[in-house]
Amino acid sequence: MREANESMKYHVNRKTKYLLLQCAVLTWLALPVCAADSPVGGDTHVTTGDIVVAADAAKEAAKYESQSTTIITKKDIEEKQAKSVEDIIFSETGVTRTIDAMGRVGISIRGADPRHTLILVDGQQVLSDVSKYMGGSDEAMRIGAENIERIEIIRGAATAKYGPDAIGGVINIITKAPSKNPSFQLNAEARYHNHDGTDENRNTWPSNYYMRADTGKIGNVKFSIFGSKRDILPVYSDRLAYSSSIGSISGGSGIWTSDFKPSLRYYGDIKNIGAAAEIELNKNNKLAFRIMHEKEDMERRSKTETNPIGAAFEPMRIFSRDISRDTYALTYSGKNKKSDWKIDVMYGKMKENDTTKTSYFGAGFTSYMGENGLSAVDWLKHKQLDVKGTVNTAVNDKHLLTYGAGYADERADGTRLKNAPKKWLKSINPWDYDKNLYTDSENVPESSVHDYLFTTGADGTLNWNKNKEYYNSDTAPPITYEAMKEFNGKSPEIYIDSGMGSTLTPIAVYQYEKWGYVPAGTYTASLAKALHDGTITRDTYNRLLTAGPAHDAFQAQLEAENPGYDTHYRDIVNLYLGLDDYGEDTVRPVYNGKTFMQAFNERKNLVSGGEARLRKRYAFVQDMWQVNKDTIITPVLRVDDSDKFGSHLTANLGMTHNLGGNAHRRLKFNVGTGYATPGLGELYYNWEMYGSSGGANYGWYWIGNPNLKPEKSVNFDISIEGESRKTYSRASLFHNRIDNYMTSYFVGQLINFGSYISGQGALDADRIYSFKNLGRAEITGFEAEVQQKFNDRWSAKLGYAWLHAVNKSDPDMPRQLLDRPQHKVDISLNYEDKAHGWKAALWGDYYIHMLDSNSINTTYTHDDYDAATGTWAKKKADYKKKTFGIWNFMVQKNFGKDMMVYVGVDNIFNHRDDDRAYQDRLYRIGANIKFGVDTPEEAAAKAKKKAEKTAAAGSETDAAVHTDAAVALADRFLTRPSDKDAGRKKGDVDFIGDYRVRSNMHGGVETAGVRELVFLTPVYDSVGRRTGYTMTTGSSDDGAVESLKNRPRHGLEQRLRLGLDAQLDEKTNLLVEGSTGVRDTQYTVADKRGLHDVRLERAELNRRTGKWDFTAGRLTERMGVTGYWFGQDYTGVRTTWTDQKTQVRIGYGDFSSSTGITDSAYTHAEKGKFYRSPTYDELINGTTAPGVDWTNANIDYKNKLKHAGDGLTDPVAIADARLKVLTELNEIRKNLGKDMVSRNKRGYDFYHNFFLKAKYAWPVDTPSGMYVDSPEYGQMYAPEHEVNMLGVWGKVSDIPGITIFSALDLNNALHHDLGKDAYQYMDDGELMSWIYGNATKLRKLGYDVRPVSWGDIFNPDMAAGKAKLYDYFKSYTDAIKLNYSKHGQTVIFTDKDGRDLTEREVWDSMYAAFMGRAEVEQFGTNYHPTDGAPIPLSELPKIILTDGSFVKRDIIPEIDRAAYVQVRRKVGDNLGLAAWYLRSSGDGYRVKTKELSVANVFGLGAQYKIGGSVLSFDWGVNRADTGRYFHGGRDAYGAYTGGGSAPTFWVLRFDVGKADTNVKGSWNAFADYKYFEHGSFLGGNGTESVPDRYLDGIRSFTLGAGYVPAKNFLIEAFYTFDARSTGKRDTLYGPESFKLGDYTRIQATYKF
Repeated sequence: MREANESMKYHVNRKTKYLLLQCAVLTWLALPVCAADSPVGGDTHVTTGDIVVAADAAKEAAKYESQSTTIITKKDIEEKQAKSVEDIIFSETGVTRTIDAMGRVGISIRGADPRHTLILVDGQQVLSDVSKYMGGSDEAMRIGAENIERIEIIRGAATAKYGPDAIGGVINIITKAPSKNPSFQLNAEARYHNHDGTDENRNTWPSNYYMRADTGKIGNVKFSIFGSKRDILPVYSDRLAYSSSIGSISGGSGIWTSDFKPSLRYYGDIKNIGAAAEIELNKNNKLAFRIMHEKEDMERRSKTETNPIGAAFEPMRIFSRDISRDTYALTYSGKNKKSDWKIDVMYGKMKENDTTKTSYFGAGFTSYMGENGLSAVDWLKHKQLDVKGTVNTAVNDKHLLTYGAGYADERADGTRLKNAPKKWLKSINPWDYDKNLYTDSENVPESSVHDYLFTTGADGTLNWNKNKEYYNSDTAPPITYEAMKEFNGKSPEIYIDSGMGSTLTPIAVYQYEKWGYVPAGTYTASLAKALHDGTITRDTYNRLLTAGPAHDAFQAQLEAENPGYDTHYRDIVNLYLGLDDYGEDTVRPVYNGKTFMQAFNERKNLVSGGEARLRKRYAFVQDMWQVNKDTIITPVLRVDDSDKFGSHLTANLGMTHNLGGNAHRRLKFNVGTGYATPGLGELYYNWEMYGSSGGANYGWYWIGNPNLKPEKSVNFDISIEGESRKTYSRASLFHNRIDNYMTSYFVGQLINFGSYISGQGALDADRIYSFKNLGRAEITGFEAEVQQKFNDRWSAKLGYAWLHAVNKSDPDMPRQLLDRPQHKVDISLNYEDKAHGWKAALWGDYYIHMLDSNSINTTYTHDDYDAATGTWAKKKADYKKKTFGIWNFMVQKNFGKDMMVYVGVDNIFNHRDDDRAYQDRLYRIGANIKFGVDTPEEAAAKAKKKAEKTAAAGSETDAAVHTDAAVALADRFLTRPSDKDAGRKKGDVDFIGDYRVRSNMHGGVETAGVRELVFLTPVYDSVGRRTGYTMTTGSSDDGAVESLKNRPRHGLEQRLRLGLDAQLDEKTNLLVEGSTGVRDTQYTVADKRGLHDVRLERAELNRRTGKWDFTAGRLTERMGVTGYWFGQDYTGVRTTWTDQKTQVRIGYGDFSSSTGITDSAYTHAEKGKFYRSPTYDELINGTTAPGVDWTNANIDYKNKLKHAGDGLTDPVAIADARLKVLTELNEIRKNLGKDMVSRNKRGYDFYHNFFLKAKYAWPVDTPSGMYVDSPEYGQMYAPEHEVNMLGVWGKVSDIPGITIFSALDLNNALHHDLGKDAYQYMDDGELMSWIYGNATKLRKLGYDVRPVSWGDIFNPDMAAGKAKLYDYFKSYTDAIKLNYSKHGQTVIFTDKDGRDLTEREVWDSMYAAFMGRAEVEQFGTNYHPTDGAPIPLSELPKIILTDGSFVKRDIIPEIDRAAYVQVRRKVGDNLGLAAWYLRSSGDGYRVKTKELSVANVFGLGAQYKIGGSVLSFDWGVNRADTGRYFHGGRDAYGAYTGGGSAPTFWVLRFDVGKADTNVKGSWNAFADYKYFEHGSFLGGNGTESVPDRYLDGIRSFTLGAGYVPAKNFLIEAFYTFDARSTGKRDTLYGPESFKLGDYTRIQATYKF
């Protein structure tokens, strides 16, 4: 209701008697207050004695508001260099920061909830989340502060004035309106924070950019465009840290595959682009609009396990959030002598897509396959329409009447609204959400997305209906899966006395008794004995007593439903539950018509959601009544009506009174009622915000409450404030009583989605949070603030707030309301030296005694869970009380009025709190630059001044030609080729050239570059038996792999261009230009940095005759008005006819050098036969699916090894043959890619770090003599005193002093640690363990031991590898001999017949044993790079012929030759229209047996000039066969069907100014939106902002700017974002929509 309308100045009576009313009126309308320009006592300032108040107009206006109001001005924002609302607002008195579990920030005013803070943008409610519990604050944080004119903070209940939800106060964000003067602003900032301890997000210098361009007032129009990009940094946990090296683990967190710290908030980037305009229809009526598009790409990576062992097994969770918002606002305002009015229409829409993935590897993929699991998907669509009208009428000099009405329509649709009135169920394809998913051997992507069935208890508690999903029944069977596992003695392991001299599982003893094998009563007696012995607990004893009868009852039910089922030697209950072994041919029993968990599995990859709608209406009336010269009373009445909550009346009475008649001492008073309604989220949520990671790390599950009631409040506040020349102070006392107080709370129960079948524990649960009306809450508080200016340079502010915020009625909640500090202190100290341009600020905020809502200490154990009912015990939440402070510092330096640089530090003392998610210490450095365009008056003044200083002709900045205004107003629509030759004479020759250096950067999310896949799909019969597989294969070419990987890249390039411009005669001109470098739209990042690839760029011979221009050579032509579709060169001819209003251009030529796209992001799949590489399984075992052609596929290494040495008898020769095969295989494996080696090493290191160092408490540096004996993995380390380990295995003869070793004995000794027989092959894991383990022992004893590795043995030089192996054997025989020599004994080696052997013969025997009955699958077991997934090894030759789909990159063909015609027509002075047509000829696009026409393009364009600004539009369609082919006209085999639709394109672009290299200080800026369907664009775009790849089937936004700091020197920057496909491309997993990374191009050009 705070309206912005200057018209009220027209009809406000300016008598001094009614000064307060005038000021109050203008305050209400958010205008510059009249005190700044109205005479008071004949002065131009408000004065009291010698005190002069010359405050900011908005701040001055706030004094007359009856409520306590603070204005944060543009200057305040700049002093702290705030980039978001969060950076500035929490330093204000009484304004408190809150945060939820997902890091969403809320704004609390005077202790009220964030939802009680109404967030407005330009007077209209911000489009926020569907839930209100966090308010609209998080969305407000995304508004770039640099585009904010001011922020108004209205404290206290303001529902009657501003609408529902304003129980605590109002934040009104006023954005910058279009400026009256032309200007351009560019801000840039870099931020740094510490990233020690994490390998994630190593880019610690993210960039923040802001750009704004204003046209100035042109006639009756003002227009502005703006855009920004902000990098949001991760907030790393201070409490948790994970390490790949156990010695560096901090806080005992745990082991992980890389160094990692969880992020507590989402991080990524936020980009926006927008435009605003104001149009004066006449002197009394005005139209304004504002449009904004915002894109948010965020991520959060988290681990929460604190136990080292648990941390190793807990996967990383990756939360991804993709949000787009569009808002459109239209305002009409008018006035007459008595009234003014305003009509606002605002429409906003928001779309959010969230995914949760899990990964055991930080990257989430290898070069071969994905490593992620899809855990959850969530999407939300939210739309809101607001229409409101407001009228202000001056009834007389004492009364200003304000009245109005409005309507709001809110709609939401999404997965988190499962409890909404309208519900839906959909299936999802996991590949649509992530291309890096792990796949099993049947190529099923890893996904735990599941539509859970719910039941609601009598108390409203949500429970998962596990019984229905497991047993197809709402009730559990007589014995459940969990109870049956316990009965089987499997979980936990239970053995009881069988009475037969042995212990058996409970079910075995029970059945033996039932079958008569043991006496009656044995089972009960055995349980009693186990209880007495402590083998089982009392609870287990009680359960097992009833387990037998329950089992029998269930058995009877199953046998009745499955007559004739074969249970011979098998228990039907165990068979049904899957606890008994059964083969693939086993038909599983059914219960209630379905097998165990069949209903559960049927809900896999299903998601449910709902749709909801709220419609609201309101009307209000307010009277501003000036009672006398010192007092204003403002009564307000408002009625709100909702189709959900009915009607409600609110009222407010406010007063402002000058104490003692002094306008600088004011008493303010307010009393009123408030009203707030729940949001759609609070009503209909059924949403797992994020899931548990297991153990005590609970997830968050939200449940809406459709029975919520609106909150109602009664509010009172009284305040006194005043100011003097150097001091401002205020103090306020307030009380707010809220009935039906709504709060979010932990219900005290858990919900568990852990599948017991998959081994997840019973604590894999989420805490359930919901909403309820408490009854009553009361908030009483006191605020005080002092602002003091000490002198011209120093000033300070001190604020204090005390809160007594209490829960009056709910015993389950703490008495103190959560997230409300009992005390808050705000301090700031400021310095400003205007003479030298220095500024500095130091500010801090203290929160004292606050209950943190995110600090719940309540924990659960297994004993709190009832497996039979699936419910958890209810417990009261316990919260931590906290006190903390945050300090920040900023210093700035102005360089003139148009440039400023700054450095700063946020969170100086690095306060960390994981519950509050505060950013760690942050360093900031940035610069703000402003430029202005001269108005015609300023340009004339500059020209006159220049003329007085110099009389030289041809000055650098000739005012008649090169003023800023002239540049901006130049006609760009109708230009003849010969226009540049005006005034030139025969023989004039200009040598021209330029040098350009450019940086190109594009982002991306690198994915697994899977080149080939083999899909094995199991086939089942009607009763569920697997009968075989069907096989589908897929492969990709190199281009397709590159497109699908979407790797981020950056590069630097240079270009040198030289030429001449010769005037041959008065009508003929020759222009020739050559340059280095290939056409720069053909690539995204140049492969070469130097000067290279010289090419002829232009060679134009032009002849002018009257209105005609005839041109031949290599010509440059621009199609359309924006230049995006084409703007490059071709070789041919052109005729141009131009008159005053019309131009016609006709041309023909060869376009092949400038068109075609070879790096398209699009791919397509073609069916057919092709050769592929073998899979790992085929490489080793030769196994594959049916239907594969094995011709020439000699890859069966298991078989090759088996037959190596066939026909040979010498053991050494046989060993040599086997070594050759293994060496060959090892060479193959060495070439399988570094990524695979790295991945295997990660797994190997992880295994040793975990098992040796964590599970068995092996320290990093094991001290000498440490002995660790693992029951599972044997001896982990041999202590130093363990000597003669090899010697004791020998065979000692009867001859004293002689120890005789046979070759067999020696081999037995070598294999003793392994428990292996002699002559058995050792795999690499065993060999490495044995070698290095024994080498350590021997080296400690002083023996010379030379261990050998696989790389040494399997050397391509077999002789060298064998020699290394023999050196290894020699070191051991030497060690054995030396060991016995110390005891006076001699070692003699013999064979089994007692024949003495030479050492060479011993080594030969060892070599033969070592290369003995080797099984090649053992060789591969420890090094299986694809974990069983059927992924061909692309580095291997493509030798297997197969049927399948081959994915290829699309290649957009070049245009061989083409003819075109363009017609342009000016309509008036500002509007230009264009139409053009281009048709190709010559060679077409060859597809299979057909040749397709390439281009048949028709386009329309328009351009509207607004002073020095231009609005341009292009539309076109390609009707050629090629366009249709790429747009739906291609069959599964890649052939043209003759169908498909003609692809279209359109571009909307707005340009401000012009950067002319002849004019120092000139600049330009532009913003555009482009939409190109695949096949509509053929390459050769004529802009420098993006490469062709970003126009082929892509829609995107681009911001660009240029500046000329010196004559002939141009600096330009372009930023393209939100680049998304307009169609779908094929992948090996099916079609997908996709997006490209943001593209940034920065370049500098020097002309000479």
